[in-house]
Amino acid sequence: MRHIFITLFMLASLTTFSQTLVSSKINTVKVFKKNAEIQRETSANLHSGNQEIVLTNISPYINPNSLQVQLTNGNDVTLLSAKYQRNYLIEKKDNPEIEQLKITLETKRDELLWINDQRAIYKGMEEILGANKDLGGGNASFTPTQVINLVNSYKEKQLEIKKELIKLTKQELVINKEYTQTQNQLNELNSASSSSPTGNIVLQLTSKKATNTKIKFTYIVSNAGWTPLYDLRSNGIENNVQLKYKANVFQSTNIDWKDADLTISTGNPVQNNDRPILSPLYASVYVPAPPIMYDESDNLEEIVASPIEGQMNMLSKSSSKRIEEKFDDGYNYNTQVDENQLSTEFKIQNKQTIKSDGKEQILPLESYELDTEYVYHTVPKKDKGVYLLAKISNWGKYNLVSGAANLFFEGAYVGKSYINTNVTSEELFLSLGRDNNINVSRESLQEYTSSKFVGSNKKETFGYEITVKNKKNIKIDIEILDQIPVSRNKSIEVELLEKSNAEFDAEIGKLLWKLTLNPGASKTVKLNYSVKYPKKETVTGIK
Repeated sequence: MRHIFITLFMLASLTTFSQTLVSSKINTVKVFKKNAEIQRETSANLHSGNQEIVLTNISPYINPNSLQVQLTNGNDVTLLSAKYQRNYLIEKKDNPEIEQLKITLETKRDELLWINDQRAIYKGMEEILGANKDLGGGNASFTPTQVINLVNSYKEKQLEIKKELIKLTKQELVINKEYTQTQNQLNELNSASSSSPTGNIVLQLTSKKATNTKIKFTYIVSNAGWTPLYDLRSNGIENNVQLKYKANVFQSTNIDWKDADLTISTGNPVQNNDRPILSPLYASVYVPAPPIMYDESDNLEEIVASPIEGQMNMLSKSSSKRIEEKFDDGYNYNTQVDENQLSTEFKIQNKQTIKSDGKEQILPLESYELDTEYVYHTVPKKDKGVYLLAKISNWGKYNLVSGAANLFFEGAYVGKSYINTNVTSEELFLSLGRDNNINVSRESLQEYTSSKFVGSNKKETFGYEITVKNKKNIKIDIEILDQIPVSRNKSIEVELLEKSNAEFDAEIGKLLWKLTLNPGASKTVKLNYSVKYPKKETVTGIK
């Protein structure tokens, strides 16, 4: 039995792991649209046998399944296991800025206390002067000269006290303002610095001998990502549009990324990678549910269907406010672009520091010159305005991600747009604003407008004349868009009578005129159509 106990003790001692705490540095960060990949490096001195290396100060938002560990001295050192665990014992330290703000607040409190102490002294002096201003009534006699001297002395002392009290009040106002500003800044930093615990990565190792090993480990964290931001700049219709591609990077992982190599990736490491499975589609006869029977006396609430809110076409949205732009943005668009099979990566050339405060930090990615064709566009049925459109071709080759864009034309800010990279069209349209030097009108032609009965039917005819005048000193190309109704009912017949050489899409009723106007020139096109329908029916949407 004694020999068995000794053997068991020896086996237990062989499996005992000594523990060493090791800090590490964030070397590289790859930021995805959502989440980020952190790569850290460090080194550790190992002794012979089993041991635990505890890598400290790890974000609590880690995905433990994503942890990867690499070691040097692979012939002598073996990794037995790796795991992540929360650390509730080590309190997260405030950053130096927070500590300095706390010291400043304490100083301001002391200054306010000293002002209150001085004010109390002066108030006490006032009370003493007030209590001794009585000259003694009938029990004391003073000459007129003595009375004057006493009054002057009282006046001088009271003015001196009042002056000091006013000075203290002014000092107090300044200090209170500084105190409030410091407190607000401290509150903001404290709110950004989460009190959540950090974590540790525990490595169980065994080494054949005492040695030093380098440790490289990577993992995925949440609470981080980036959004695209574009600046689209045009210096006139003779020039191509310049696209400035930027990334708004943010993170609140509880750990600052200090002086790290940063890469922006369009990939998503946590997306569902399971291929879709197509199940059989079974057709069957629809049997409607029986109607609900109720008495008129039943108290039923009226059900009202709310209309569906129409989508905003961000590409045609333009702001009427124009802001002078005098300088370029000053960024250096010089990233190393790597196109992988499933994503595009932009490696930032300079090391970056991204604080864990959740605030967006703009980083430049790339600058492109887009193949651009300019055309003026108007829909006079809806709006008499004429808008300048930039038509971008071959835009799919620029590795763009859907996002907001700021529009600048001829040095002025003209509004916001949205680049939707999920569309399949070969051309991207951007509205650069309204041009008031081109006039357009759409008038009803009475000679083409009529309403008459033909047998059991009613036939209505509509005619319009559209005129465009170019008041600019350059030649322009302009598109005019209009429409006729489209019938969804066999009893309603729509006939296009005149289109003035417009391109006509019968399926949606669209008419498109493409005109070229010289400086000062004007052109007119006509539209004429008829609608025939049963005279007993009321028809809408025909004009």
